[in-house]
Amino acid sequence: MIKRKNNECGFVFLELAVGLPLIIMLLWTMNSMFANTWQKCKFAMADFVLQQEMELVMARMVEMAKIAYKVDIKNNGSSITFYYYEFTDFNGPQSNTYIYFQRGILLHRGVTSGLSNPITGLDMYSSTAVNKFYCRLLAPEHPNLLHITLDAKSLVSQHNFTLTTEVFMRGYQNLHNE
Repeated sequence: MIKRKNNECGFVFLELAVGLPLIIMLLWTMNSMFANTWQKCKFAMADFVLQQEMELVMARMVEMAKIAYKVDIKNNGSSITFYYYEFTDFNGPQSNTYIYFQRGILLHRGVTSGLSNPITGLDMYSSTAVNKFYCRLLAPEHPNLLHITLDAKSLVSQHNFTLTTEVFMRGYQNLHNE
């Protein structure tokens, strides 16, 4: 009669020898996929923030240009001042100004007293750098049209985003190019 051995220790060791490298390869692959997905999500969020920031800044400038009665363009187009009337209930219309200018990699919005705040740049999700801010009048053919170009770069994804528009200035009275 043949006796059977009930010793199966070698079988468990063989399972461990084959299964452990497979589990390690699976975890390594999952980790690589997660890191790649995280990077893509971070780039997508940075690009989204860059696009939203540039669209908001451009919308503000377009609204200022539409209501401005006077516009001064200085520093070869990298600084623009909008003069407009602000209507109050008590004092009637009062003249007010906003200045948009590029300082370094940030675009600033200020008032004539010299106070200004950056309106682009340091965001919670991504940092942006303004590469080019340029304004010019499309005169003499179209003296009421103001051309605005805003080019920025995400410092996270290194992608560029450019917005260009022409604004019809309904109420402007005087336009200076210096």
